[in-house]
Amino acid sequence: MKNIAIKNRKKYTISWLLGVMMLALSFVQDSAPAYSQSQKPLDIARHYAANGQPDSALPAYKMAYNEAPFDLKVYHEFYEFLLEYKKLDEAEHLVKYMQEIRRGDAAIWMDLAQVYELKGDKKAKSKIIDRLFEGLDQMSDFDIKKNGQYPAVQGSIRSCCQII
Repeated sequence: MKNIAIKNRKKYTISWLLGVMMLALSFVQDSAPAYSQSQKPLDIARHYAANGQPDSALPAYKMAYNEAPFDLKVYHEFYEFLLEYKKLDEAEHLVKYMQEIRRGDAAIWMDLAQVYELKGDKKAKSKIIDRLFEGLDQMSDFDIKKNGQYPAVQGSIRSCCQII
């Protein structure tokens, strides 16, 4: 009878210890995501990028951009990250998507020209630059002054000429 009681006690003790360990593990697992959930994806992306982990930073940058596709600061930071780590196909996709959002923004066109230059596609880059100059020629002085676009376009073209 004593043997059965000892076996049952060992059985329950082992079960109890396993239960406590599982409970402790669940707290540890629950606390880690809670910490990362409180951080913004952009902060996480910056952290990974600063630590030289571009493969971990890329999904966080994508998430940050998807949360705020109209935020130019997020766009530019993501774009610069992609160029720094030579993820040119991703950069081209990002810029083309941003062109759909900001259709008349010459700076976005310049970003695409820069991507094409880094890819070695000088013909595509030249087409973009020609299109920008055609757009300037077609704008009347009234439109330029009314929309206040001249300084932005002029600055973009000056940047473009430095790329050439």
